Amino acid sequence: MYRSASWPSSSSETRLHHQLPRGHTYLDTLRHVSFGTVVMCKRRDAGQIVDVKTSDHHQDLHQEASMLRHLMLHNLDKCNIITLYDEIFISNRMSLVVEKLDISLHDYLLETQGLVLLEDIRTVIQQMATALAALKRVGVIHGDVTTDNIMMVDRVRQPFRVKLIDFSQAMFSSQAKPGRILQTPQYRAAEIMLGLPFCEAVDIWALGCVMGIMMFGFELFPTTTDYDALLFIIDLLGPPPQHLMKAAQKSKVCFKKTDCGQWRLKTPEEYWGPDLSSHDDRKYTFRSLDEGKMVGV
Repeated sequence: MYRSASWPSSSSETRLHHQLPRGHTYLDTLRHVSFGTVVMCKRRDAGQIVDVKTSDHHQDLHQEASMLRHLMLHNLDKCNIITLYDEIFISNRMSLVVEKLDISLHDYLLETQGLVLLEDIRTVIQQMATALAALKRVGVIHGDVTTDNIMMVDRVRQPFRVKLIDFSQAMFSSQAKPGRILQTPQYRAAEIMLGLPFCEAVDIWALGCVMGIMMFGFELFPTTTDYDALLFIIDLLGPPPQHLMKAAQKSKVCFKKTDCGQWRLKTPEEYWGPDLSSHDDRKYTFRSLDEGKMVGV
């Protein structure tokens, strides 16, 4: 599945600022992301429409390519996981040729203003549960389950058929060491925040956050910090058990031990310091899918 190639010298592609592997015709730019660019192409030999994911940095996609090869070896593309067709090393940059998908679940929810029937939510969650169960069977943690990393296959021809993408943060379960940071803060499981042992269950937590967004139209834990996330989680589910707090590597970051030896979440003043002007308005405010709209509770 690995081969080398050289960049084409087409003047039209140069004007479009796209460099593509030989044998691929540029069709459209799908998105610019932190690692690079995803473009839609046509494979001239087979006439197949594919996505080409290109990194701006030499090493960025190697880990994902290796993980996807492992998943394809176990036929996990049959379990609602994106298909890897090819990987191409071009001019010191890695490109992944993957199946053509439609739009992300995040963009779909924005497009439909978050109006999704319960039966359609169930359909999406069941497919993602199948994907996560398959990953667990081969000992893999995805580590970044979000609405951005769940893609609609074809929202017109196959409504609510979805696939899990982006394995750049994925790891084998044997690599899951306490204290390792993964997951986007809004989807981050408490064991990651506290520095506790973790396993594939962190992906189920993230999927629950996805389900919450689909059901309510806003993030359950709208934050960029572990402290704010823990504040939301504790408000909803109650404090973590004391025996877990004693075992946690990071208990002192967001929690404080009382005189009677019990752990409690720090107050905003204790965590942020005396100047709370930039944090006061976040305590009981949920951010909707449209980041420009605030939904108070």
